[in-house]
Amino acid sequence: MIQPVPTRSESRFYEQRIHTYANANLHGPLPNDGGDHFYSGKTPEAADVLLLIEVSDSSLAFDQGVKLNLYARYGVAEYWVVDVEGRRVVTYREPATKAYGRTLEFTAADTVTPQAFPDIKIAVGEIFGRSP
Repeated sequence: MIQPVPTRSESRFYEQRIHTYANANLHGPLPNDGGDHFYSGKTPEAADVLLLIEVSDSSLAFDQGVKLNLYARYGVAEYWVVDVEGRRVVTYREPATKAYGRTLEFTAADTVTPQAFPDIKIAVGEIFGRSP
């Protein structure tokens, strides 16, 4: 089961856990363990990002404006905005110079699948937990 969207005070903790999980599963040893690390000799680039997710509880306009255009311009393959207030997930795919070519919106009754991980199905309703 997916954990509900964290409050603003909890979100930093979840960001760290997701980052740690990604490092452990995609790039070998965790930071500070003395091992070699994938990004120790290079800066991550858009091609390294399989899925970028923003959880928007107070920054929706910025996430769907400035950030959206920036991520598209640099070629981030897939960008999701979790709209906490609207209780929806908006996905953006097919990046181009100034925008994404494909936008899809998912609500609580829907299931969303990252294009880089087609076997993963996420029930949008589980992201938000129980209705307010």
